[in-house]
Amino acid sequence: MLGVRSILSAVGVVALGYGAYRYYSLQTDILKDADISVVGVNIKDHSLKNVTIGVKAKIVNNSEYSFILRNYDISIFMDNVYAGNIKNSNIDQKINGKGESSIIEFDFSFDPSQLKINVLSAIQNLLSKKGNTLISFNGSVGIRKGVIFLDIPFDVTYKLKELVQK
Repeated sequence: MLGVRSILSAVGVVALGYGAYRYYSLQTDILKDADISVVGVNIKDHSLKNVTIGVKAKIVNNSEYSFILRNYDISIFMDNVYAGNIKNSNIDQKINGKGESSIIEFDFSFDPSQLKINVLSAIQNLLSKKGNTLISFNGSVGIRKGVIFLDIPFDVTYKLKELVQK
């Protein structure tokens, strides 16, 4: 009888763990649909070989729960041409839930001579909020909720005018 009770207890613990994992996985699916917009951009440094742009992004999390953003590793493409990478492996920033917004700031540096597009025009379009240049973000984002850690693929494309908040 003790063996059956142990087996049933183990099955219960596994089922409970799986249920919690599935629940938080569904919440992260909602997080994937979060609204992301750029609320601030400034050119921090520029030369013929390097442009550094400071970006302030607002994330509106439509999930029921807040999460901790652990890390991100995202490649950025402008009009399908690789522009660079943003990476932070130790951010640990809370992303508020229930439709609340959170602000994330990062710097993005790239070599304008490597792009086939007119970078000055793209930057001007970004700053004037009129751009039709396509900006794609491809990579992954690591999140944590309690003891559950998940890496979520991140693959979105915007026109500059869609990305920059009005």
